[in-house]
Amino acid sequence: DVIVLEVSESGAISVNKLPMASLEELDQKLKDVFQTRNDKTLFVRGDSKSLYGKVVEAMDIARGAGVERVGIISDTAAAATQPQ
Repeated sequence: DVIVLEVSESGAISVNKLPMASLEELDQKLKDVFQTRNDKTLFVRGDSKSLYGKVVEAMDIARGAGVERVGIISDTAAAATQPQ
């Protein structure tokens, strides 16, 4: 299963569509998920209007929780792969 961390325009953070109430909850969730996974890859999707600092802060927490690789999902790339 792919793990996707999403930061909305308002700064709200979710993991696989599950809202995180705080950065502490995000930290615990990612530790729980990545502690037992062999694939330590996290994909990050940020709205084009997301606060850059919030995205970086979430990525820092992910690294501390055991994530080894981070992939970025952009809306532009997602739109390019959608059938027309």
